[in-house]
Amino acid sequence: HPHVEIPPCPKDRVRVDIKCGGFLLVPVDAKRTHVTVMMNLNPNIPYLPSSLLNFFLQKVVNKIHSSMEAQSHFKPGCIYLERMAQKAELYDYIEKRYQETREQFEGAPQKAGGFTAA
Repeated sequence: HPHVEIPPCPKDRVRVDIKCGGFLLVPVDAKRTHVTVMMNLNPNIPYLPSSLLNFFLQKVVNKIHSSMEAQSHFKPGCIYLERMAQKAELYDYIEKRYQETREQFEGAPQKAGGFTAA
């Protein structure tokens, strides 16, 4: 972004260059949304075969996502539900906007990025 100053990268680290990226959110039903993350980036790691990087991105990151998804269901009394209750107006607004967006997709094909929501 032109108005954000990026701090210098320490010499013992490598900065990833992200050329572009985005999120595709497709409502599946009232409680689920299919999330696709897309990025065009250069990891700036010399001698890293693209096949190894692609394997990592396709397999390992998917496992991390699956683990996060399994842990994302809030249990009664958890700290996140308490935080949401403290900001009920904000979360009510988010829920309302989500439902409005979901209704726009009612009847539309639920297919994106080669994945079909089920």
